[in-house]
Amino acid sequence: MNNKYIKNEEALKKRLTSEEYAVLRDKGTEASFSGVYAKTNEAGMYACKVCGNKLFSSDAKFDSGTGWPSFDSALPGAVEYITDDSHGMHRTEVVCATCGSHLGHVFDDGHTPRGKRYCINSVCLEHKKHADLTQRTISINWRVTFFLRTRKCPDVFILCLFPKAYQKALLVWRRCPCL
Repeated sequence: MNNKYIKNEEALKKRLTSEEYAVLRDKGTEASFSGVYAKTNEAGMYACKVCGNKLFSSDAKFDSGTGWPSFDSALPGAVEYITDDSHGMHRTEVVCATCGSHLGHVFDDGHTPRGKRYCINSVCLEHKKHADLTQRTISINWRVTFFLRTRKCPDVFILCLFPKAYQKALLVWRRCPCL
């Protein structure tokens, strides 16, 4: 956890709304069905409102019917888990691994094959859209067509198509949400 956010609590109080601060820093909970991301299905990444750390992919999001955004997995290393026995319940709190802000809780009753339900407060998140397909033209003098899969993620690919003139190539690539 990065302590620069803890040392700057007064600046955070000014930057965040009172509800955002109460949930993120004082471990509160927003009212169910009140959050902006409870029903959102747009492609992209969900990041921490305090530090911008990418936390969840939209591919992991599902409707649990609880009124809070639900995910079946977090991005690797993005969150940390803390045992929470408050309010007479035994739960697992989910906090941002970068700044330690409270996000919500994770339960083992998810309706997906992973069996997890990350129940996250909308006020803790910031949705960042990404383009699924980008096209660019580059100059090159090779007469080759190739297909390359990256080692980091098999869902990311680069395809180069060389037209008859062989002077420019159309580079088409698709970005995976895990990047």
